[in-house]
Amino acid sequence: MLSYLDDLVNGADDGHCIDINYLDCEKAFDRVTHHRLRAKLEAMGIADLESSASLFAGDAKIYKIIETEGDTEALQRDMRRLDEWSRKWLLNFNAGKCKTMHVGRNNLQADYHLNGTPLQKTTEEKDLGILVSCDLKPSQHVAKVAAKANSRLGIIKRNFIRDREILVPLYLSLVRPVMDYGVQSWSPYLVKDIQALEKVQRRATKLIPELSHLPYKERCQRLGLQTLSDRRKRDLATLLGVDRQADLATLLLFPAKIITRTNHTRRKKQHDPC
Repeated sequence: MLSYLDDLVNGADDGHCIDINYLDCEKAFDRVTHHRLRAKLEAMGIADLESSASLFAGDAKIYKIIETEGDTEALQRDMRRLDEWSRKWLLNFNAGKCKTMHVGRNNLQADYHLNGTPLQKTTEEKDLGILVSCDLKPSQHVAKVAAKANSRLGIIKRNFIRDREILVPLYLSLVRPVMDYGVQSWSPYLVKDIQALEKVQRRATKLIPELSHLPYKERCQRLGLQTLSDRRKRDLATLLGVDRQADLATLLLFPAKIITRTNHTRRKKQHDPC
């Protein structure tokens, strides 16, 4: 997932338009004979594609930088190759659930087909549980995550006594994991998104009566918690410390240039809404 998003962000940073076709397999592993599945795993991929492709379980996506109509034609050729490949391995794609997402302000908005069926167009798609938007910003995913976490917190508030020995384990097992899942690929950078997530933990720590009058950071300290923002920074620092001799840009799957102030400004300007 990180590698795929890295491709999209790098392409958008360089001013390119990108077309992504999300594909859905029909009951993927129920329809494959075991000997064919073993051969598929040994083959490890699909040859001769002109585009980038990523497969995981019953989901696949194929994407390409689009500069000319020739690029859209190349992507459509790859769609035909994938269709032929899927039929060979008894992994037919469900064309009715396959979608196209266009990234980039001046995108050609090409139409794509799978086995004669036109693909639906979308501005956002849930990919491995993470909502990817055509503007490549995490805001919509953050909003959904915050809403889900708040809902779980509300259930805890209504059904359990406000005892720290009960509330903290419930929060750590039912609420915080919602905000941790896949966060490396959607970590918020806008203040409003950071605050939307932090607000959930603020509410959770205020549920404990003897701590409710204290400032948020002190409540966290008393409960042995980090702020969510600090937690994400710690995780990043841990990742960076895995191998001090490694190429950190490669380790993170993001080029070092994107963390500079100048390039950050350029990114914000280029990632315009669809």
